Amino acid sequence: MFRLEAGADTAYGDVVMIPRQRRESRLPVQDPSTGLPTPRTVEVLTIAFVRATDGGLTGRLTPYRDPECDCVLDTRFQGRIRKDVIEGTYTSTPAAGGPTQNGTWKVARKKT
Repeated sequence: MFRLEAGADTAYGDVVMIPRQRRESRLPVQDPSTGLPTPRTVEVLTIAFVRATDGGLTGRLTPYRDPECDCVLDTRFQGRIRKDVIEGTYTSTPAAGGPTQNGTWKVARKKT
């Protein structure tokens, strides 16, 4: 969910993160209460700051623990606003140092 209102130069929202794979060594294979396999964990991340100017935006997420690297990441993003779509790139950097991760993202206005 991403909320950007006309006439405002800031925005807020959340990002839903779904890990590509589960780290068997870090998560239990079975839920001890049910004996069923542990599903991938869905985590809602908070957008800490967004600044929108001249058709573009920049922002960052509140630092979070990434289940794939089992490390805290600092993620910053940028994008362009075009009609009902905002898309751009992001860079995630481990707080303790290490290689950065880069990627793309996209959000479209929900049609009601």
